[in-house]
Amino acid sequence: MPLLTDCSKIFRYLEGVNGIPSGPWRIKPDNMKASVEVYCEMTADHGGWTVIQNRFDGSINFYRRIWDYRYGFGDIAGEHWLGLQVLHELTGGDTNYELRVELEDWGGNTAWAKYSEFKIAGERDDYKLTVCGYQGNASDSFVYNSDCKFSTRQHDKDSSHGSNCAEEQGGGWWYCHCNRSGSNLNGPYFRPEHYRHETRTGLGVYWKGWKKHSRHSLKATRMMIRPSDFLDQITK
Repeated sequence: MPLLTDCSKIFRYLEGVNGIPSGPWRIKPDNMKASVEVYCEMTADHGGWTVIQNRFDGSINFYRRIWDYRYGFGDIAGEHWLGLQVLHELTGGDTNYELRVELEDWGGNTAWAKYSEFKIAGERDDYKLTVCGYQGNASDSFVYNSDCKFSTRQHDKDSSHGSNCAEEQGGGWWYCHCNRSGSNLNGPYFRPEHYRHETRTGLGVYWKGWKKHSRHSLKATRMMIRPSDFLDQITK
């Protein structure tokens, strides 16, 4: 099988195969010299998704430097962050990508948000986020992070004067203003017996609109992308 651009291309290449398996695959975005291993989600919402972030047990520390966030970290089959550079190579070209965010709290409740446009700028522009076109039942909490640059504790690119949002909130993310971030899925991972006493809204793994600004830290999150015209392509 040839190296393909993303998981949606793998899905279409194998279309007709009974039960395309989700799992690790190698892809090669057009502008990258080397291939990269990714996790392909082939069943949720018709499949074809390239997973870019996955958290569910706190086994991987997300309080990291920009180098780690740029090139990725963790276990592709477990908790991981794919990498800003790969995200830029996938979404920064002519192909429009959509984003799906999946959330789960400690009570087993789930929610999702999908955005029809998701784009990450290059390193020169500090991997600035563009996201719009919300649908779902989790609330449009990511809209507050659109047009923000990616910050880590030693790579402070937020717009809050005198504050370092990544340091305050404990993880790399697209911050504009520390107290107006609608989400942070890369914050510190807290279990139920800890987060009620040790966190506040704005510290932990959170998606503010879903939990109505209550004190919470989520159990599981997953972010994944595919071309916006994927469903049109597979139904032709």
